[in-house]
Amino acid sequence: MDEEKRERERKFIREKIVPRKKYKKVLGIIGAVVGAAILFGASAGAVFYLMQEVLKKNEVAESPVETIIIARDDVTLSPGSSETPEETPKATEQTTEKPSTEKPTGSTAESSPEEMSGSTADTAEASDESTGETPVESGSENDTESGSEGNSGSTPEEDTKSGSESETEESESTKAADETESTENASLSETETESPVKELSERAFEIRRAVALITVRETGATDWFSAAIQQKRELYGVIIAETSEYVLILTRAFGLDAPGTTLTIQVDGISCAAEFQKGDGISGLAVLRAQKAALLGRYEVISLGNSLTVSIADRVWFSGFSQNAGSGLNEGFISYVEQYRPTVDGYVQKISTGMLHYPGEQGILLNDNNELIGIVSDESCTEGAILTAWGISPMKYLLEDMCSGAGTAYLGIRCVDVSSDESDALGIPAGLYIQEVTQDSPAYNAGLLPGDRIVRVDAGSVNTNHMLLLWMDVVEPGKEIIISIERRGPEGYEPLEIPVTPGERR
Repeated sequence: MDEEKRERERKFIREKIVPRKKYKKVLGIIGAVVGAAILFGASAGAVFYLMQEVLKKNEVAESPVETIIIARDDVTLSPGSSETPEETPKATEQTTEKPSTEKPTGSTAESSPEEMSGSTADTAEASDESTGETPVESGSENDTESGSEGNSGSTPEEDTKSGSESETEESESTKAADETESTENASLSETETESPVKELSERAFEIRRAVALITVRETGATDWFSAAIQQKRELYGVIIAETSEYVLILTRAFGLDAPGTTLTIQVDGISCAAEFQKGDGISGLAVLRAQKAALLGRYEVISLGNSLTVSIADRVWFSGFSQNAGSGLNEGFISYVEQYRPTVDGYVQKISTGMLHYPGEQGILLNDNNELIGIVSDESCTEGAILTAWGISPMKYLLEDMCSGAGTAYLGIRCVDVSSDESDALGIPAGLYIQEVTQDSPAYNAGLLPGDRIVRVDAGSVNTNHMLLLWMDVVEPGKEIIISIERRGPEGYEPLEIPVTPGERR
């Protein structure tokens, strides 16, 4: 009995339990294979996606960037300069001719009415003397005869009637003239009231295709569920150049090159994607590029004017944007111009206006020819609520490099010009003195100090901020140069030559 029972148990195990274990084992093997396949596919997809992003970045980085040439303005050197134009490193300057205000000599138009009447009288007297004739005096027989003939054939009643009729006609004509004059004055006053608004509208219409409103989306902090929060902000931009494939847009830098940032521009109602090309942390400017084909030809490149020719009381126009008020155009006048304000490795020009500036407002300053002459931002408006712009002319060197994707040399020094008059008062030689050295900059690491007088940069003499700006434009980042200075010591100024390797502005 026991043997039969054990046999039944073995048979039960062979037929029931063992097959189930084999079935589970097979299922486990299949599950493992499927899981491995899923994991492998996910890994391969992630690697493929990352490789695509890398390839796209390489394509953007390796895409050819065409060289942009921005014509320089013909400027005078800063006060106290002894340099000549032949010693400047670049001769690509653009002259801006002004209409002559001198009157031509010997012209009839320049004579005043008194002079003209005096000359006529002199001519008449000379003519009488030459002919020997005496001018006819009033009250002569001819006058008497003509007067008697004029009164002949009329009665006193007719004279009175004709006089009253003439008076009536005169009063009616006077009344009509007054009505005409009042109508003209009313229409003139309406024209004067409407013309500024009309001109603002016309100018806004003319520059609308050069203005780009930029939408910036960036991934910032995360919410409570660790989901990324996408932030949105808007910037003002303007198209300043173009290549065969792209339009180049000048705007504020403001972290546009941060990872994960996407850019969209809108020009004349057309939206398209934009790419960050180059930024500059010192000036706070950046250049974006967008495909020309995406804008369907509905864009214009704004002209860059000569800001160094502006003067007080010139009319200017501010085209700008703020988060609260949106975009718009305003008219004003220049109230103050500071041609040379020292900055890092050069100088900027400060143009103040009579218009107000609100925090966060950004835009450009235009002259009457709709040429860009200044850039407005919170960085330029440091005089309270006064709208102030940095003049465009000293910035053209930097803008050309940014539009071309080229590197701009960086030393990290702020200098001040000392003119001949100031040198006499201060008891120091005239020239260019280092006022400040930026920490950890190439100049700082090379040993340049505040108070050093710069004499030469490589092969070129430098004694003003303007000359320093010109030479910095031709210096190559990463290439060693020799800066000749004079450093004050116990026995006076001693000449030194300091090797410096300029970095690149970022």
